[in-house]
Amino acid sequence: MKVKQSIGKTTALTRRTSSLQCFHRQAEFVELQKAFGVDVLPLLGPDDLPLLSCLKSANTIRKSRVGDMGLADTVRNDFGPFDHYVNIRVTFNNRVVVNGCDLRPSAISNHPKVEVGGDDLRVLYTLVMVDLDAPSPSNPTLREYLHWLVTDIPSTTNTNFGRELVCYESPRPAAGIHRIVFALFRQMRRGTASGPERRENFNTRSFAELHNLGLPVGAAYFNCQREAGTGGRRFFA
Repeated sequence: MKVKQSIGKTTALTRRTSSLQCFHRQAEFVELQKAFGVDVLPLLGPDDLPLLSCLKSANTIRKSRVGDMGLADTVRNDFGPFDHYVNIRVTFNNRVVVNGCDLRPSAISNHPKVEVGGDDLRVLYTLVMVDLDAPSPSNPTLREYLHWLVTDIPSTTNTNFGRELVCYESPRPAAGIHRIVFALFRQMRRGTASGPERRENFNTRSFAELHNLGLPVGAAYFNCQREAGTGGRRFFA
């Protein structure tokens, strides 16, 4: 009897832990939605299916902010539905980035390779890499900080085949846990974008509107903090 009770308690604890992780991941994706002004649910990959299930079961996230409508519905009404979905695969030194994983500065000192899905080489994409929490999550006065900008990436290839408008600058957070986001946009034609004058206070939505890039068609992100940092918020690799 005691063994069964112990197993039952362990199972209950595991479920509570899983629910707590799911709750934090929901909040995390809500913040990404707010930052880019779009619904990130269609951008999730196969590795995020458990998260997708959690998000769909939560019909309304933060109801106090969006009224009686679910956040995803509100975003779709404001910005329209996604017309495309493109898989992207980000790797740093052969380590694949899983959404929400923890990467320290030493692991991302060199620019990553970002592979773009699709089936038509004539289709080109623009990739933006930004820090949403610069210089610190509690005071993100430099948000968004542009770390990398590559355009003219042919479908089915990777960033090595694109045109680098802003060279890669490795994220090196000084305080807190930073969300580093990759956003992929489909171009209307070759050479439609130009690089900004500065990296700090970059605005992905404004950049996309200026260059007629529309909505993101692919996305990925990871968390980053100081090499010796011990923070645990948002760590769900």
